[in-house]
Amino acid sequence: MKALYKLTLLLILINSSCLSGQDGFIKTFRVGGEAVSFEDIHYDSTDASLVVIGRAREPEISNQGLYLMRLDTFGNILNDTLILDSLDRFFLSYTFLPSLVSSSREIWAVGSYLGCPFVHVLRFNSNFDLIDEIILPDGNDINGPLYNNIIELDDGFILHQSKQHTSFRVKNHLVKLDKEGNILWEKEYGENNIDYSSISNSSLIDSLIIITGSQFDGAISPYVMKIDLEGNLIEEIIFDELGDLEVIHLGALNEDIGGNFILETSLTTLWPNNNGPKSKQLEISKYTSDFDLNWNRQFGPDLQWALSDLPTISLDEEDNIIVSGNLVADDGAANPSILMKLSPNGETIWERRDTIFISEMDDITDFTTHKTKKHIMLLSGSIVMVGSLQQSESLGSKRFGYVIKVDKDGCIEPECREVVNIEDSLFEYSDIRIFPNPSSGLFTIIAKEKCKVDIYDFLGQKINSSDILRKQHSFDLLINPDGIYFCRISKGNSAETLKLVKSGN
Repeated sequence: MKALYKLTLLLILINSSCLSGQDGFIKTFRVGGEAVSFEDIHYDSTDASLVVIGRAREPEISNQGLYLMRLDTFGNILNDTLILDSLDRFFLSYTFLPSLVSSSREIWAVGSYLGCPFVHVLRFNSNFDLIDEIILPDGNDINGPLYNNIIELDDGFILHQSKQHTSFRVKNHLVKLDKEGNILWEKEYGENNIDYSSISNSSLIDSLIIITGSQFDGAISPYVMKIDLEGNLIEEIIFDELGDLEVIHLGALNEDIGGNFILETSLTTLWPNNNGPKSKQLEISKYTSDFDLNWNRQFGPDLQWALSDLPTISLDEEDNIIVSGNLVADDGAANPSILMKLSPNGETIWERRDTIFISEMDDITDFTTHKTKKHIMLLSGSIVMVGSLQQSESLGSKRFGYVIKVDKDGCIEPECREVVNIEDSLFEYSDIRIFPNPSSGLFTIIAKEKCKVDIYDFLGQKINSSDILRKQHSFDLLINPDGIYFCRISKGNSAETLKLVKSGN
């Protein structure tokens, strides 16, 4: 084993880039004045802590290493470590760092040295002490591996890699390791005449490893591979390619209670003659267990680029969908991260776009950029995101790692927005009922007696007024923008105000 040494560093919290509420927070970190890039995050249920993994440089020799940090759920640092190679070589030359916290609380991280075709798996105990470095050599026909995911099984681990062969064809590879890191087998997936995407995603669903991505065989088509835990290819599904100027890449995948698959994908529109990408939109899709399309939605119509770079997709107990990604405005004025919660039918419950790191000194051509890499959902329903940001030139072009925690309603400060449970198709308020709520614009009120109804927008301006002379009365807000409205219902000397949500216009 190569000799490595450990350097524990103090992280500097930048006060101007920190918001902290009762439970949520936004914090940025640097290591000894040097840049840090957070790539992955895990929840350790044993002590209810957050394990953040990324890359950083040692300040004195500017060498890059593997950075580990443990936080409590309020954002306080409990422990941190920077691991450097004693031969002054770079760890983790590729931008995505797959890692996991095992059932025994060991941290497994996958990377390599710069320009080296060998894969390095580093094992740490819960105190961040290095236990072992496992080197996985490749054959003579491999130009270099790209690291996609590491999955824990009952009897070991599966390492998913995309490997570029000397023929320049990229194929999927699975390597199975035992609990001590010994290689049990490696298998390759892909046809020799097909080029598979270098970045693909994998998930463990119902004792199957499901790999999603895109492939090129004269045209670009999405694909899904289903592989059992012994490495046998059970099924490969090839989707029909889109039009000549559209490319879809299947990304992160999760399974809902009904056995449907939810995918976070990207839809790229090309310039004519395939002269590069014109735009890219974030797309969320629901497929049946046989991968027949149920529905899909695209996000970012106000943006030129809606990126979902190595994204994450989560489901809560009610099958609501939590999605994270990165955005670029059409005019280049902002580069925020995006976090959304959708209903099981794809309707937006809430959305937040964090541009809090943009300084007053930034202008339209000189701004802070985000790169959200991962989010996790805690048992409370709170959501934690990690990534990195690049400051504008006017601020010195410094880079920070960031951690953002919000509650189940997407709030840093409690009750920052009112959220309606969209699964309740009928809301009851004493003897008055309004349905559906939320609605795309058509609402119905059922009242037991005559009353007057006034509709106000969020600013308190009256936009509609009518008298209910019968038990059931309908009105619409079809021409009004999506958002929160208030319905004031007056009966004699009494009145009550109800909230309406217009969504899906």
